[in-house]
Amino acid sequence: MKRALTTLFLLLVFLGLRPILYGQQNESTNIFENVPAIDRTSLEDNLNIYLEYHRTKNWSKVFDMFPRIYTQHPELTKDVFLKDIKKFGKRNVVAMSLENIVVNESIDGQYAIWGCARVKNGWSTSKWQATIYASIENKVWVFSDILFSFQLHARDPLPCSSGKK
Repeated sequence: MKRALTTLFLLLVFLGLRPILYGQQNESTNIFENVPAIDRTSLEDNLNIYLEYHRTKNWSKVFDMFPRIYTQHPELTKDVFLKDIKKFGKRNVVAMSLENIVVNESIDGQYAIWGCARVKNGWSTSKWQATIYASIENKVWVFSDILFSFQLHARDPLPCSSGKK
């Protein structure tokens, strides 16, 4: 019962944070239009939860939302994942404004979600081009890690174009 109440509370909080997490979007453009209508709301809600786990650095919950292809390898357990983050650190995405969602033609049922991630690096904040892959496994949305775009031999990810959040 306590877990159900906690889940309900988190869902209500996340729905209230949607404009903060997604940034300023043009309401006339529905970036979720490429997703079947039956799956849109659940994708949007679960993506919001996933981004909130990143924002709050709840890496255990982030790991729980990874696809099986990430977690099925014996060398990448949740414990190893969490120890690596503690040892090497992880870029903290505090918000992501979504720009486009397209069907990934090479993997059936997978969507590529592109946008501009606001990333906290110590005391500064950067805005970098980012992609998340989403798919449904066992009737639940799962997500890749947040992937940043780089130019060849670049040290830092590509910045978001001017005018993008």
